[in-house]
Amino acid sequence: MRSISPSRVLKVLTWTFMAGLLCAGSVSAYTYSAYTTMTGAKTFALNPFLYLEDFSDRATSGADLVIACGIRDRLDIYANLAGFYGLNSIPAENPYYGSWIMPRFDFGGNNIAALQLGITLDEDNTARFYIGPQYHFFRENDACALEANALFYSKNNPVTANAWAGATVGPVWKAIPDVLFPYVEINPEYDFGNDSTDGTFDLTVAPGVCVAILNTKHQLSISFPVSGLATGEATAGVAAWFWFSFGGTGE
Repeated sequence: MRSISPSRVLKVLTWTFMAGLLCAGSVSAYTYSAYTTMTGAKTFALNPFLYLEDFSDRATSGADLVIACGIRDRLDIYANLAGFYGLNSIPAENPYYGSWIMPRFDFGGNNIAALQLGITLDEDNTARFYIGPQYHFFRENDACALEANALFYSKNNPVTANAWAGATVGPVWKAIPDVLFPYVEINPEYDFGNDSTDGTFDLTVAPGVCVAILNTKHQLSISFPVSGLATGEATAGVAAWFWFSFGGTGE
């Protein structure tokens, strides 16, 4: 079984990052997990994710190839073209685990309703479908910002085989406006269990920083999540996403 070389991953990230400098577009979120402001009318964005849930276990590595398309100022669509988990198994195994699409509508004041429709593969590579209604909220001023999401997934979702509910609350400090944004993300979650297992509450806390380029048109967010805080099985990892956007009504 061959694992991915860290130097190869770094090269891919570097070239992707430099390619993003040639683009133009809109602002994304600051924290790692939260969905916030609308993408913007006539705007298309690439938003790849990379993560390692547990520093001590390379099998917890993953990636998501997310895109966003702004249809109107108050209507956009996100989609995960492909989600991968267990990148160290490449090429011996296929790490693909699922995909989803998520239309969103802003009712005003960054009060956004979203509905995620997705497909996952179970251990037998059987396709399973799930649905996930969500609420996204965002507020900011010159000094700070607040990002918050609330979500529910039906069974066979990307997190667990059981029904699941969670939230993200992320206060953000604008340390250097339009450039540097430290944050702390708090993620409580509940796994509803099934006939043979009880429900389980857990908590993840993820300090991180978002770096913006060209007045937030391009962004890099890096966080260091510590999960399992409520179950007594804490693990620490690292996660990052990039935001590269094209177009927009301003061009």
